[in-house]
Amino acid sequence: VLGIDPAAAGKLADEEKLRQLQDKAIKQALYGSDHNELIYRLADRPEDISKLQENIIAIDQFIQNSVLDEDPIDSLGRIREYRSQYMELWEFYNSLLDSRKQLEKVEAESQAYEDRLHFVTLRELLLDYQNYKAAVEEKENIQTRIRFLKEKLSAE
Repeated sequence: VLGIDPAAAGKLADEEKLRQLQDKAIKQALYGSDHNELIYRLADRPEDISKLQENIIAIDQFIQNSVLDEDPIDSLGRIREYRSQYMELWEFYNSLLDSRKQLEKVEAESQAYEDRLHFVTLRELLLDYQNYKAAVEEKENIQTRIRFLKEKLSAE
């Protein structure tokens, strides 16, 4: 009808289904899901199973060639090394944490000292101002007394 050969359309649909099944198989392989459902679906078409197996083998080969280390695995030695590095980092972290706590304690104490010092400074300033006012008042009293005595002397 649309200029598409029905056999070719069926083949494209089969290829699309195969691609979807391959994607699902890869996802199940990566996430550890149960593969039984996929195997039951593909049991009717053994050619799809073989293509899927070839693709899985190719993916596995790619992972081995590109992702995994080529060096021989010394897992126990690496685990010990990683553990010792972890323990060193843990000790370093704890020492930093202790230093931070000491710093926060010193900061809190110095803030308390600065607050007390500010309070004492304000009190001293207030006291000095009161002494100044008292001295000014006393000076005015003395000057008033001097004037009074001068007037009294000049009147005699």
